[in-house]
Amino acid sequence: GARISVTVLLAPGAPSRPVELNLRDEEGRLAMSRWVSFSGERGAPFLFERVAPGRYSLSARDGAYPGTLASKPLMLVLARSDLSGLELALSNGGVISGRLAPAGQGFPRVKIRAVADPWVQGGYFPARQEDCEEASCPANLDAEGGFLIPAVLPGAYAVEIEPLSLSGKGEPPLVPLSKGGVFVSEGKLTDLGVLRLNSAVALTGRVRDAVSGAPLANIPLSARPSARGPGQYSGRIPLPSARTDSGGSYTLH
Repeated sequence: GARISVTVLLAPGAPSRPVELNLRDEEGRLAMSRWVSFSGERGAPFLFERVAPGRYSLSARDGAYPGTLASKPLMLVLARSDLSGLELALSNGGVISGRLAPAGQGFPRVKIRAVADPWVQGGYFPARQEDCEEASCPANLDAEGGFLIPAVLPGAYAVEIEPLSLSGKGEPPLVPLSKGGVFVSEGKLTDLGVLRLNSAVALTGRVRDAVSGAPLANIPLSARPSARGPGQYSGRIPLPSARTDSGGSYTLH
């Protein structure tokens, strides 16, 4: 594998504390994660070794909790030769907080992220996550359903909440939520208040040929909002979809 040499630079006046370097592949999966300390200096050099060829993004986030330091990612294309002389600049960001309302027998398992709206490169910040062995760990909620999205660069965002499981045994699935118009300022806490996920409603029906009346199988359908306000929908969250069965019937959740 090749090597990636990078210097992490602190923002002027920013505290000198450890930051986490994350190297992700083009699918967004974490390839390597390392901690870097500044030792009183403004810049901290670091070297990733034995990195497989491919496309990557390299970014850094504050090691403190809740932290405010973050960087825009560097987009890298790694062939067989090493990459050197890279600089990754940290900036002072803010923190987003909120609280989920209980759903069913407790709080749902969800993924929570802040996504730049309109999109800008590097405008993706996940909430603090649980420690788990899964490929995608749920957000870490406190005893009252509270969550934090630390180290968010200043700007306008939509906060997306995506349920990972049913709210409880025998209960209907929950509908993803996108809350737009969330503005983050340097060194400030943006509180979203209490957010509630609604239960999905099942929509059933049957598709027939307009002339013969025969049921039509394997017809794709999707449910799209007929009217919505700004920030009420995210194109990143899949629409409810289904296909008709052999009798032309379908169920959308």
